[in-house]
Amino acid sequence: YYYNLRAQGHFEAYVNAMHSCDSTTPAYKQQMIRLLRHHQLEVNQTKQGVNRVELLRTEMHNHNRLAHAFLKVTYNDSTHEEVMFPMVFDGERWRIQ
Repeated sequence: YYYNLRAQGHFEAYVNAMHSCDSTTPAYKQQMIRLLRHHQLEVNQTKQGVNRVELLRTEMHNHNRLAHAFLKVTYNDSTHEEVMFPMVFDGERWRIQ
């Protein structure tokens, strides 16, 4: 879900899902949005965008409060890569670390 937010251009929602951004300034969050937008533009230009995202496996850590989700990201140019996506449980829900 979270990776797809980013791939679909919902950068503000993506940054709001980042646990590490909870105590940052609005200026920092805007900088993160700009960086994400720039990266996604580069992916769109070089790989024609994201076609699909699949969960390959998860590794749990720190008494099941941290997880590394390993994703297979397939691009529209038929290439793919494995991405490690860090997650943290905030007591209520899983969020981007």
